[in-house]
Amino acid sequence: MNRADQLYEIAPRHLAGGGDPRHVTEVLLASGWSDHSVPRYPHVLLRSPDRMLQLVLEPSGPDPRDTWWRVSSYSPSNPDPDWVAHFGGYTPAEFVAAFTDALLNPPPGETPDV
Repeated sequence: MNRADQLYEIAPRHLAGGGDPRHVTEVLLASGWSDHSVPRYPHVLLRSPDRMLQLVLEPSGPDPRDTWWRVSSYSPSNPDPDWVAHFGGYTPAEFVAAFTDALLNPPPGETPDV
């Protein structure tokens, strides 16, 4: 194992930074999402199999507080999404993965009583 392959555990976790984006992208790709990224352009663009959702990972500059992740509804006929969730560069990839994992589950058949 070379030095680039070594993993270092940092505690507390929030001091570790954003983490590995593959925690998010690999699960989505394995779930049938398609990759619409532009080669040699520093971003990731994934769309759900039903083409109703999209994820964009685009580091926007040196300030990790800026939006790096965007998850939104998607429609080719409507350029304005119905909803969007933004995450900054400091957001751990595991948090973004928990959000996108919830999108992979079908909605419940009936709404539970509150």
